[in-house]
Amino acid sequence: MTSRRNNLAPTLFLLVTLLVPLTLYPFTVVIDAGHGGAEKGAVQADLIEKDLCLHFARKLSTLLEKRSGIKVLMTRDDDITLSIEDRAKKIAAVKADLFLSIHFNIDVFMLAETRGIEIYYPADDFSKPPENAFSLYHRNNRSFAAGKLLRDRYLKSDIFTVWKHDLNMFTPRDLKLFRLTATPGLLLELAYLTAPEDRARIENEQFLDDLARFLAATIAEYAAKK
Repeated sequence: MTSRRNNLAPTLFLLVTLLVPLTLYPFTVVIDAGHGGAEKGAVQADLIEKDLCLHFARKLSTLLEKRSGIKVLMTRDDDITLSIEDRAKKIAAVKADLFLSIHFNIDVFMLAETRGIEIYYPADDFSKPPENAFSLYHRNNRSFAAGKLLRDRYLKSDIFTVWKHDLNMFTPRDLKLFRLTATPGLLLELAYLTAPEDRARIENEQFLDDLARFLAATIAEYAAKK
């Protein structure tokens, strides 16, 4: 009798695994609102990056929390100073599947034509010996896949076709937050405070709502492919 029960155990486990709702195995995403506290970030007239980042991160988090199978955390949900090291530790602690670091940009030369969203993913570090860099290949590939999905969907979205919000850049970048994390992630510069067209959209809550909905839908699609 005991032997028969032991033989049934793997079959029962497989059935339970197939029948248990996905919500018990959530996709964990961390939303990182850039800057905060003493770190204002970019400033243009009355627009302050740290406030914009937190405002948008809350919108995005609220939308993602309504998605089945997705667990959402924020590195900060208040106007506090948070180092990049602290952000990286928070991302690592929850064993996230993906993180998005939210930022807004500024052109130091004040060029109005520099505008639109920018998508950055971790760059490969070919200066490291292969045995040391190998552990990050998976992270980089997953990050690229998330960024490519975001780019491809963006070019067909209302944000691009109706709002006419440009895609300014999709490229790897060697950023400190990427270097300190082993989690797939993207850094998004959502708009330029120095571009009049971007600024007008940033000050329009409908645009921010539409952009947050687009990103939430994209993350949900990425999570479904995991």
